[in-house]
Amino acid sequence: ESFGHSFKEVILDIHTPSYVSGSDSYGRFLVELDASNASAPFTFSYISASSGFVNQAIGTSITTTKIADNAWHHYALSVANKGNNLRARLYVDGVLNQTISMPGALGSVESNTSGSIGAMSTTNLSLGGLGWGKLSGSIDDFRYWKAERNPKHIGTYYDRPVYGGTIKDNSNPDLGIYFKFNEGITGENKT
Repeated sequence: ESFGHSFKEVILDIHTPSYVSGSDSYGRFLVELDASNASAPFTFSYISASSGFVNQAIGTSITTTKIADNAWHHYALSVANKGNNLRARLYVDGVLNQTISMPGALGSVESNTSGSIGAMSTTNLSLGGLGWGKLSGSIDDFRYWKAERNPKHIGTYYDRPVYGGTIKDNSNPDLGIYFKFNEGITGENKT
C-alpha cells in the first residue's frame, strides 16, 4: 500500500511570513512525505536566510509501505546546531534511525513565524500555497520543542504524555507546542 498520490504531503510548515526566501531574516521549517520517493519518503527543509537543509531526505529502511501499514508510529525529527555543523536526527518509535549533518551552523530566526500542521502555510515554489499538500493520514499527538531533545528523552516519552508548565509550574519550559488530538470523541455524551 502506498500513499495513493504522486505529490508531497506536508506534515509541518513553519515560516517567517514577513520575509522572502533568501533574505537575512527568512526562516522555514518544512517536513513532508514525498510519495515519489518510496524508499526514502521523509524530506525536510530547515532554513535560516539562504543556508540550511533544503528538500533533504532522511530515514533509513523507511518506505511508503511501512508508513502506510495501518499501525500507529511515532516519528521525531530533531534539528540543531552542533559546533560548526547543522545536525538532523530522525527517530522512529523512540529509536534513533538516522543522523545527518552538514557544515555551517545556522543563525537564529528573530522574526515572527506562522505555521500549519498537515498542509502548507505559504507558497512553496510552484507546488501551491496555503492549504496545499494536505496530509492524508492521522496525527494523534504533536509536540514542537524549542530545544533539542536527546535520545533518552525521545526514547522514554515517545509513547507517553509529557506535561507542560503553567504560570506556577515551570516544568518543560522548552515545550513550545503540544497538541493531544485525543480530547473527547465526537458523537458520544460523557455522563
